[in-house]
Amino acid sequence: MRWMAGFVCFGMALIGLLGCGRVQRGEGGGQVSLASERPRIPKPKVEGSKPSPAVPTAAATTATVSPTPSSVGEKTSAPSKPPLQASSPPSPAAPLKGQPTLSVEPLPFSDEVRSVRAILESLRTQFDHLSPDEVRMRLLLAEQGLSEIEVRSPALVLWRTALRLEALQKAPTPDLTLAKAWLLRARQWLSGEGLTAIAEAEKALASNRWSEGVGALRSAAQRLRAEEQLAAIAQTRTSLLSALEALEHQKLAVAKAEVGESLKGIDRLLTALP
Repeated sequence: MRWMAGFVCFGMALIGLLGCGRVQRGEGGGQVSLASERPRIPKPKVEGSKPSPAVPTAAATTATVSPTPSSVGEKTSAPSKPPLQASSPPSPAAPLKGQPTLSVEPLPFSDEVRSVRAILESLRTQFDHLSPDEVRMRLLLAEQGLSEIEVRSPALVLWRTALRLEALQKAPTPDLTLAKAWLLRARQWLSGEGLTAIAEAEKALASNRWSEGVGALRSAAQRLRAEEQLAAIAQTRTSLLSALEALEHQKLAVAKAEVGESLKGIDRLLTALP
């Protein structure tokens, strides 16, 4: 009986094991069937990024926009502007052939002396009616004109040039280039006899005869009365400076008298002109 009971227990256990396996297989099959019966939702397909439309190149744009030859003939197009160019400064107009060129000649030397005399004469006659500042201004103008006379006087130009060449001659090595420069500078104030003296001095220097060159200039200056002119200019300048000093110390009577003395010096200079 015991073995029968054991056999029954073994059989029941075996049946239980088989039943559990079937149940598991049934559930798995059910799951498979349920999964097969569900409607399939299509998944969205991931597509690659679409290529951006190609940008037309310059050549393509030109080909697209430019009108055809027929349309060009039909429509009137605006004229294209020429490229801007840098404007060059206007060149001076060349003088026409046969047209005389205008040249301003310097005032004759004697006229310059007379203009200074006119300044002093008007100052003497109007002295009592002018303010001290006006008197001072006219005195300074007269002194400036006197300095210009001293620079332009042909006789004094020759005299100064002779003194300069004499100073160069006494140097250990006389500077011939500087001597020629002084002679060239003197030419601008000279004419006639003065230019002849300059030419003689240049020939003498070319032969290294400095004494003869200095002598030619000094002789021409003496013939043009350089010493008398120099003395007259010195007298006039001294009177003008004395008048300015008296005016500074408010000595109006003394200043007026010195103006009269300066007039005498200018008249002396006029008589010394060749």
